[in-house]
Amino acid sequence: MADSEIKFDNRKATKFFSKISKSLEDIDKRNSDYVRTIAAIVFKDVLSHFQKEQGPKSKWEQWSEIYGDHMETIGKGGNNILQDTGRLRQSFMPTNYRKNPLGIEFFNPAKTAAGFPYAKAHDEGLGILPERSFMWLSKKAAKSVSDVTLAYIVKGK
Repeated sequence: MADSEIKFDNRKATKFFSKISKSLEDIDKRNSDYVRTIAAIVFKDVLSHFQKEQGPKSKWEQWSEIYGDHMETIGKGGNNILQDTGRLRQSFMPTNYRKNPLGIEFFNPAKTAAGFPYAKAHDEGLGILPERSFMWLSKKAAKSVSDVTLAYIVKGK
């Protein structure tokens, strides 16, 4: 039996590989659109936690009496909890995400070593500071992310 040889028309092959390449570009663009869409949902939800001063289970614990008196003394008695300067709330942006093998991870740089020492302690309830979680997703936002994800899987948009 003779060796077989595969031949193809160059024009058709070019068209075929061009179509594959275009499809890959569409997938990449679609993935970027998907991430930006869910990032907007997550961003809005996290900001609402600061506005409502609320964690996943209940309202944030109020300032201690001593800290409340201190804030009154320095003229900041009416400030919202965790929003003295606004830097903590403003440090979370819709672009604060990274892709990893398990999916998309949203992060607040304020919770890193280069951020604010109190950010992680409040968000996760570490040390002597009361837990005031802000990096969490509400049921409503989780449903929105789920709906968007389903649309991207099923409909491709």
